[in-house]
Amino acid sequence: MRSIIRFIVFSWVQYLRTRRAAFRHQEWLYYELLISYQRSREEAATLARTVVEKNEVLAKRDEALGKLKLQVSVLQGLHTNQLAGNFVLVEEIIAQSEAIESLQEDRENALQLAYTDPLTGLFTRHGERVITAQLATLKPAGHRTAADAVTVLALDLDRFKSINDTLGHARGDEVLRIFADLIRQVYHRATDYIVRDGGDEVFVVMFETSVMQGARLARELLRLITTERQLNIEGIGQLTASMGLASVDMSVADLNAAYEAAKKKADQAMYEVKRNGRNGIRIA
Repeated sequence: MRSIIRFIVFSWVQYLRTRRAAFRHQEWLYYELLISYQRSREEAATLARTVVEKNEVLAKRDEALGKLKLQVSVLQGLHTNQLAGNFVLVEEIIAQSEAIESLQEDRENALQLAYTDPLTGLFTRHGERVITAQLATLKPAGHRTAADAVTVLALDLDRFKSINDTLGHARGDEVLRIFADLIRQVYHRATDYIVRDGGDEVFVVMFETSVMQGARLARELLRLITTERQLNIEGIGQLTASMGLASVDMSVADLNAAYEAAKKKADQAMYEVKRNGRNGIRIA
Protein backbone atom coordinates (compact mmCIF):
# COMPACT_ATOMS: atom_id res chain seq x y z
CA MET A 1 0.00 0.00 0.00
CA ARG A 2 2.80 2.36 0.87
CA SER A 3 4.46 1.50 -2.39
CA ILE A 4 1.38 2.50 -4.28
CA ILE A 5 1.14 5.74 -2.38
CA ARG A 6 4.81 6.49 -2.99
CA PHE A 7 4.36 5.72 -6.65
CA ILE A 8 1.33 7.96 -6.84
CA VAL A 9 3.12 10.74 -4.97
CA PHE A 10 6.19 10.31 -7.14
CA SER A 11 4.14 10.26 -10.26
CA TRP A 12 2.27 13.34 -9.13
CA VAL A 13 5.48 15.13 -8.34
CA GLN A 14 6.88 14.15 -11.71
CA TYR A 15 3.73 15.36 -13.35
CA LEU A 16 3.95 18.67 -11.53
CA ARG A 17 7.57 19.01 -12.47
CA THR A 18 6.75 18.22 -16.08
CA ARG A 19 3.87 20.72 -16.04
CA ARG A 20 6.07 23.35 -14.45
CA ALA A 21 8.83 22.70 -17.04
CA ALA A 22 6.24 22.86 -19.82
CA PHE A 23 4.82 26.03 -18.32
CA ARG A 24 8.28 27.55 -18.05
CA HIS A 25 8.99 26.54 -21.64
CA GLN A 26 5.74 28.11 -22.77
CA GLU A 27 6.54 31.16 -20.71
CA TRP A 28 9.96 31.34 -22.32
CA LEU A 29 8.37 30.96 -25.78
CA TYR A 30 5.91 33.68 -24.87
CA TYR A 31 8.73 36.01 -23.86
CA GLU A 32 10.60 35.16 -27.05
CA LEU A 33 7.53 35.93 -29.10
CA LEU A 34 6.96 39.12 -27.11
CA ILE A 35 10.57 40.18 -27.65
CA SER A 36 10.34 39.33 -31.37
CA TYR A 37 7.12 41.25 -31.57
CA GLN A 38 8.68 44.25 -29.85
CA ARG A 39 11.66 44.05 -32.15
CA SER A 40 9.38 43.79 -35.17
CA ARG A 41 7.42 46.80 -34.02
CA GLU A 42 10.60 48.77 -33.45
CA GLU A 43 12.01 47.70 -36.81
CA ALA A 44 8.70 48.52 -38.46
CA ALA A 45 8.66 51.90 -36.74
CA THR A 46 12.29 52.50 -37.70
CA LEU A 47 11.54 51.45 -41.26
CA ALA A 48 8.51 53.71 -41.33
CA ARG A 49 10.55 56.64 -40.01
CA THR A 50 13.26 55.94 -42.57
CA VAL A 51 10.68 55.80 -45.35
CA VAL A 52 9.11 59.04 -44.13
CA GLU A 53 12.49 60.75 -43.83
CA LYS A 54 13.52 59.55 -47.25
CA ASN A 55 10.23 60.72 -48.65
CA GLU A 56 10.81 64.11 -47.04
CA VAL A 57 14.32 64.24 -48.48
CA LEU A 58 12.98 63.23 -51.88
CA ALA A 59 10.22 65.79 -51.61
CA LYS A 60 12.73 68.51 -50.72
CA ARG A 61 14.97 67.37 -53.52
CA ASP A 62 12.06 67.40 -55.95
CA GLU A 63 11.10 70.85 -54.74
CA ALA A 64 14.67 72.10 -55.14
CA LEU A 65 14.88 70.42 -58.52
CA GLY A 66 11.64 72.08 -59.55
CA LYS A 67 12.94 75.48 -58.47
CA LEU A 68 16.20 74.81 -60.31
CA LYS A 69 14.30 73.83 -63.44
CA LEU A 70 12.25 77.00 -63.15
CA GLN A 71 15.40 79.10 -62.73
CA VAL A 72 17.02 77.36 -65.70
CA SER A 73 13.88 77.95 -67.74
CA VAL A 74 13.88 81.63 -66.78
CA LEU A 75 17.58 81.95 -67.55
CA GLN A 76 17.07 80.23 -70.89
CA GLY A 77 14.27 82.64 -71.65
CA LEU A 78 16.42 85.60 -70.66
CA HIS A 79 19.34 84.23 -72.66
CA THR A 80 17.09 83.68 -75.68
CA ASN A 81 15.71 87.20 -75.36
CA GLN A 82 19.23 88.57 -74.93
CA LEU A 83 20.41 86.68 -77.99
CA ALA A 84 17.44 87.94 -79.96
CA GLY A 85 18.17 91.46 -78.75
CA ASN A 86 21.83 91.06 -79.65
CA PHE A 87 20.91 89.84 -83.12
CA VAL A 88 18.64 92.83 -83.59
CA LEU A 89 21.40 95.12 -82.33
CA VAL A 90 23.96 93.51 -84.64
CA GLU A 91 21.59 93.78 -87.60
CA GLU A 92 20.97 97.43 -86.73
CA ILE A 93 24.71 98.12 -86.45
CA ILE A 94 25.32 96.37 -89.79
CA ALA A 95 22.52 98.37 -91.41
CA GLN A 96 23.90 101.63 -90.00
CA SER A 97 27.44 100.68 -91.07
CA GLU A 98 26.23 99.91 -94.58
CA ALA A 99 24.36 103.22 -94.67
CA ILE A 100 27.48 105.06 -93.48
CA GLU A 101 29.62 103.23 -96.04
CA SER A 102 27.10 104.09 -98.73
CA LEU A 103 27.14 107.75 -97.71
CA GLN A 104 30.95 107.65 -97.58
CA GLU A 105 31.07 106.12 -101.06
CA ASP A 106 28.61 108.73 -102.34
CA ARG A 107 30.74 111.46 -100.78
CA GLU A 108 33.94 110.00 -102.25
CA ASN A 109 32.28 109.66 -105.64
CA ALA A 110 31.07 113.25 -105.42
CA LEU A 111 34.55 114.41 -104.46
CA GLN A 112 36.02 112.31 -107.24
CA LEU A 113 33.70 113.98 -109.74
CA ALA A 114 34.46 117.42 -108.33
CA TYR A 115 38.22 116.89 -108.06
CA THR A 116 38.83 114.97 -111.30
CA ASP A 117 38.48 116.24 -114.85
CA PRO A 118 36.29 113.67 -116.69
CA LEU A 119 38.05 114.23 -120.04
CA THR A 120 41.71 113.86 -119.01
CA GLY A 121 41.55 112.26 -115.56
CA LEU A 122 43.71 115.09 -114.16
CA PHE A 123 42.82 117.13 -111.07
CA THR A 124 40.47 120.08 -111.56
CA ARG A 125 40.77 123.43 -109.79
CA HIS A 126 38.65 121.95 -106.99
CA GLY A 127 41.13 119.08 -106.74
CA GLU A 128 43.79 121.66 -105.98
CA ARG A 129 42.64 121.35 -102.36
CA VAL A 130 44.62 118.11 -102.22
CA ILE A 131 47.75 120.15 -102.93
CA THR A 132 47.03 122.75 -100.23
CA ALA A 133 46.32 119.92 -97.77
CA GLN A 134 49.71 118.41 -98.64
CA LEU A 135 51.38 121.78 -98.10
CA ALA A 136 49.87 121.89 -94.61
CA THR A 137 51.74 118.68 -93.68
CA LEU A 138 55.17 120.22 -94.30
CA LYS A 139 57.45 121.38 -91.52
CA PRO A 140 57.00 124.91 -90.15
CA ALA A 141 59.18 127.76 -91.37
CA GLY A 142 62.73 127.60 -90.02
CA HIS A 143 62.75 123.79 -89.93
CA ARG A 144 62.52 123.08 -93.67
CA THR A 145 65.47 121.78 -95.66
CA ALA A 146 66.32 121.45 -99.35
CA ALA A 147 64.55 118.09 -99.35
CA ASP A 148 61.26 119.93 -98.65
CA ALA A 149 61.50 121.95 -101.90
CA VAL A 150 58.32 122.37 -104.00
CA THR A 151 58.41 123.29 -107.70
CA VAL A 152 55.53 124.39 -109.95
CA LEU A 153 55.43 123.81 -113.72
CA ALA A 154 52.95 125.68 -115.94
CA LEU A 155 52.49 124.50 -119.55
CA ASP A 156 50.11 124.40 -122.47
CA LEU A 157 50.14 123.20 -126.06
CA ASP A 158 51.17 125.63 -128.75
CA ARG A 159 48.55 126.35 -131.48
CA PHE A 160 45.92 124.19 -129.76
CA LYS A 161 43.18 126.71 -130.58
CA SER A 162 43.75 126.01 -134.29
CA ILE A 163 42.71 122.38 -133.76
CA ASN A 164 39.35 123.33 -132.28
CA ASP A 165 38.80 125.98 -134.93
CA THR A 166 39.67 123.84 -137.98
CA LEU A 167 39.07 120.22 -136.92
CA GLY A 168 36.42 120.60 -134.23
CA HIS A 169 36.23 120.09 -130.48
CA ALA A 170 36.03 116.28 -130.71
CA ARG A 171 39.48 116.23 -132.31
CA GLY A 172 40.65 118.75 -129.74
CA ASP A 173 39.43 116.52 -126.89
CA GLU A 174 41.33 113.58 -128.38
CA VAL A 175 44.51 115.68 -128.44
CA LEU A 176 43.98 116.74 -124.81
CA ARG A 177 43.71 113.09 -123.71
CA ILE A 178 46.98 112.25 -125.47
CA PHE A 179 48.59 115.35 -123.92
CA ALA A 180 47.46 114.25 -120.42
CA ASP A 181 48.81 110.71 -120.93
CA LEU A 182 52.23 112.07 -121.88
CA ILE A 183 52.32 114.28 -118.77
CA ARG A 184 51.47 111.27 -116.57
CA GLN A 185 54.31 109.28 -118.15
CA VAL A 186 56.80 111.80 -116.74
CA TYR A 187 55.06 112.91 -113.54
CA HIS A 188 53.95 109.58 -112.08
CA ARG A 189 55.45 109.85 -108.58
CA ALA A 190 53.31 109.96 -105.44
CA THR A 191 54.70 113.47 -104.86
CA ASP A 192 53.49 114.80 -108.25
CA TYR A 193 50.11 116.51 -108.65
CA ILE A 194 48.79 117.40 -112.14
CA VAL A 195 45.96 119.95 -112.49
CA ARG A 196 44.05 120.95 -115.62
CA ASP A 197 43.49 124.68 -115.19
CA GLY A 198 41.22 125.03 -118.23
CA GLY A 199 41.42 124.25 -121.93
CA ASP A 200 44.93 122.99 -122.64
CA GLU A 201 46.48 124.87 -119.72
CA VAL A 202 48.00 122.52 -117.13
CA PHE A 203 50.23 122.96 -114.12
CA VAL A 204 52.19 120.34 -112.22
CA VAL A 205 53.16 120.64 -108.54
CA MET A 206 56.22 118.60 -107.61
CA PHE A 207 56.93 118.04 -103.91
CA GLU A 208 60.44 117.15 -102.74
CA THR A 209 61.74 118.48 -106.08
CA SER A 210 64.10 121.38 -106.71
CA VAL A 211 63.55 123.72 -109.64
CA MET A 212 66.56 122.20 -111.45
CA GLN A 213 65.15 118.70 -111.03
CA GLY A 214 61.82 120.05 -112.26
CA ALA A 215 63.53 121.51 -115.33
CA ARG A 216 65.08 118.14 -116.18
CA LEU A 217 61.64 116.48 -116.02
CA ALA A 218 60.15 119.31 -118.12
CA ARG A 219 62.75 118.72 -120.84
CA GLU A 220 61.81 115.04 -120.92
CA LEU A 221 58.12 115.93 -121.26
CA LEU A 222 58.84 118.42 -124.05
CA ARG A 223 60.79 115.71 -125.91
CA LEU A 224 57.83 113.31 -125.64
CA ILE A 225 55.38 115.94 -126.91
CA THR A 226 57.47 116.99 -129.90
CA THR A 227 58.09 113.37 -130.97
CA GLU A 228 54.60 111.96 -130.41
CA ARG A 229 53.18 110.97 -133.80
CA GLN A 230 49.58 111.32 -132.63
CA LEU A 231 50.31 115.01 -132.00
CA ASN A 232 51.35 115.51 -135.63
CA ILE A 233 48.06 117.05 -136.66
CA GLU A 234 46.90 117.18 -140.26
CA GLY A 235 47.06 120.71 -141.69
CA ILE A 236 48.82 122.02 -138.56
CA GLY A 237 51.94 119.90 -138.13
CA GLN A 238 53.73 118.59 -135.03
CA LEU A 239 52.45 120.17 -131.83
CA THR A 240 54.87 121.67 -129.32
CA ALA A 241 54.49 123.10 -125.80
CA SER A 242 55.53 126.17 -123.84
CA MET A 243 56.58 125.67 -120.21
CA GLY A 244 57.45 127.86 -117.23
CA LEU A 245 58.97 126.78 -113.90
CA ALA A 246 59.06 128.44 -110.47
CA SER A 247 59.98 127.26 -106.99
CA VAL A 248 57.82 127.83 -103.91
CA ASP A 249 59.49 130.09 -101.33
CA MET A 250 59.92 127.64 -98.43
CA SER A 251 61.29 130.29 -96.03
CA VAL A 252 57.89 131.90 -95.37
CA ALA A 253 55.28 130.82 -92.83
CA ASP A 254 52.31 131.02 -95.22
CA LEU A 255 52.99 128.29 -97.75
CA ASN A 256 49.62 128.71 -99.45
CA ALA A 257 50.47 132.30 -100.36
CA ALA A 258 53.97 131.20 -101.47
CA TYR A 259 52.39 128.47 -103.61
CA GLU A 260 50.01 130.92 -105.32
CA ALA A 261 52.94 133.26 -105.96
CA ALA A 262 54.95 130.40 -107.51
CA LYS A 263 52.01 129.50 -109.79
CA LYS A 264 51.81 133.08 -111.03
CA LYS A 265 55.55 133.21 -111.69
CA ALA A 266 55.49 129.89 -113.56
CA ASP A 267 52.54 131.09 -115.65
CA GLN A 268 54.33 134.34 -116.52
CA ALA A 269 57.46 132.38 -117.49
CA MET A 270 55.36 130.14 -119.77
CA TYR A 271 53.87 133.15 -121.59
CA GLU A 272 57.35 134.57 -121.92
CA VAL A 273 58.30 131.40 -123.83
CA LYS A 274 55.26 131.86 -126.11
CA ARG A 275 56.22 135.45 -126.84
CA ASN A 276 59.70 134.28 -127.79
CA GLY A 277 58.63 131.69 -130.36
CA ARG A 278 57.03 128.87 -128.30
CA ASN A 279 58.38 125.31 -127.86
CA GLY A 280 60.64 125.89 -124.89
CA ILE A 281 61.16 126.03 -121.11
CA ARG A 282 61.85 129.06 -118.93
CA ILE A 283 62.68 129.19 -115.19
CA ALA A 284 61.26 132.17 -113.33
